[in-house]
Order: sequence, then structure tokens, then C-alpha cells
Amino acid sequence: MKSNYDIAIEVLEGKWGNGSERKERLIKSGYNYDDVQGIVNALIHDGYLNKPEQSVTPDPDILSIDYDPQKYKGIQVNVIV
Repeated sequence: MKSNYDIAIEVLEGKWGNGSERKERLIKSGYNYDDVQGIVNALIHDGYLNKPEQSVTPDPDILSIDYDPQKYKGIQVNVIV
């Protein structure tokens, strides 16, 4: 049997249906609907569905061939180590 958290993720992925169908399916599968739905609500509240996919786009100014380690975008940078 999967954890309530794992099932909540599956709920957010749409694998358990919606509304009363979801509730019936969760209960028939041995899960506590209120516990799972509580986790789903917390994940939604924390922005789980709104997190953008991670992508790295390098700043072309940093990767320029004429790179001066003491200047960035024409601004003098002093680093104290």
C-alpha cells in the first residue's frame, strides 16, 4: 500500500478522478479520504501545481568571449576574498 503522500501526488496527477468518484475509489482502496485530501490541499496551498519546470538559460553576457572578470555588464566589480 502506498503512502498517503504518494496517493496525494497521484490525485494531483488526475489518476484518482474527481469529486465523489475520487472519494469512493480512495475509500474502496483502503485510504482515508480526509487524510489524502488534506495532503492534496496542503500541496496546492504550497504551490505544488504552480512550480515551473527547472531550466537553465545561461546569461549571454556572462559567457561572452570578451569576458573581464572584474566587470559585469560594464560595471566594475570588486570581489574581496
